[in-house]
Amino acid sequence: MAQSMVSWTGIKSMQQHNGVIPMAIKTEFFRVREDGVVLVRTYSDINHYIERDGVVYGEAIDPEHLNRVYTETEQLIEEVENEEVM
Repeated sequence: MAQSMVSWTGIKSMQQHNGVIPMAIKTEFFRVREDGVVLVRTYSDINHYIERDGVVYGEAIDPEHLNRVYTETEQLIEEVENEEVM
């Protein structure tokens, strides 16, 4: 079975100080399960957590047909990891 590469990008901006810092949530092809369901991976390209329905994720793997929408948080993934180490 041939697999086609699919990718999507959602872009938003966050106003900070005197400039605009671009923030982007990327959704891209991940793999096809044995049952034929296409999985997509969603993540922040600037290493922020993403959120959906009040739950925060570092990245998400979902069946493509669910069309789940995530928002990007302002929290860097490293910030939380470093705080937990201390």
